[in-house]
Amino acid sequence: MLAALRWLMICSGIALTAVAFLTALPWQRAAGGEAGTAFILAQDPLIAATALLAATVVGGVIAWTLARSFTPLTGLAVLGTGMGWAALDLNTIAPAIADGYAARIAIDGLLWTIVVLVISWLAFRGAPPYPQVRAHQHEDGPADPLMSSDAIRVLALGLAALPIAWIFAVTELRGQTVLATTLGGYVAGLLARFVAPGVAPVLLPVGVVLAGTLAGWTSAVFDLPDAVATVWATSSVPRLLLPLPIDWAAGALLGCAVGYRAFWSLDDKHPPSADAGELNTTN
Repeated sequence: MLAALRWLMICSGIALTAVAFLTALPWQRAAGGEAGTAFILAQDPLIAATALLAATVVGGVIAWTLARSFTPLTGLAVLGTGMGWAALDLNTIAPAIADGYAARIAIDGLLWTIVVLVISWLAFRGAPPYPQVRAHQHEDGPADPLMSSDAIRVLALGLAALPIAWIFAVTELRGQTVLATTLGGYVAGLLARFVAPGVAPVLLPVGVVLAGTLAGWTSAVFDLPDAVATVWATSSVPRLLLPLPIDWAAGALLGCAVGYRAFWSLDDKHPPSADAGELNTTN
C-alpha cells in the first residue's frame, strides 16, 4: 500500500510538472510563429522567460516536496522527467541554425545552469546524506557540496556526459536529443561514486548542464560550417549543438539522479536503508 502511494505521488508529480511546462512552452514561439527552441529567440523573450520561470517554480516546488517526502534524487528525477516530456513539443535546433542564431541559445543554457543549481541545492539542503555517502565522508565531517575540492570534481564530471551525448545525438529529432542528454547525465552519475563518493552530489546535474551549454556554444561558434544551406544535406551539424538547453537541464536532472542512485545500489558493503529509499520505488 505504501509503495503504491509512493508511485502515485511520483507519477502525479511528473504529470503536474509536464502540464506546467506544456502551459509555458507556447510562449516560446519564434517570431515566425513556429514552435520555439529557446526563450531568447521567442517573439517576446521577457514574456517567454517569465512563463518558463513560472513553470520551473511549480516544478521546483513539486521536486522539493518529493525530496522531503522521499529523497533528493527522487525530486530531481521527477522534475527532469516532467521537463523532458514537455520539451518534446519544442522545435528542433534547425531554425536557429538556419537563421544564424545558434550561438545565442547559450544564454538559455547559462540561465538553466543557475536554475538547476538552485533546485539541486534546495533538494539536498537539510536532507540526511545517503548511507553510502556517509560511509565515505572524512573523519573531520562531510565535505562542502558547493565549495570543496570534492564538489569541484563532481562539477567537472559534467564533461563525462559530452561523449555519451555525442554518440546518441545523431539527429535533431526531439526524442533523440532528450535521450542523449539523459544518457549523458546517467553516465556522469555512475562515475560520481569513484570520483567523489563522500560528498552530496549537488553540483552533479549543474556540471552536465554547464558542460552541454559550453559545448553547444563552442560548436556554434567554431565548428558550424559557414554554408548553412548545406549543413543538413551533408550531415555536418556538430552533434553537441543539437540538444536544446532545456534538453540538457531535463537530461541532467533525470539522468544524474538515476545514474547516481543506480550505481550506489551495487555497493554490497553499504546497502541502502529504507530511509535512503530505493531507486526502483522512490527514486
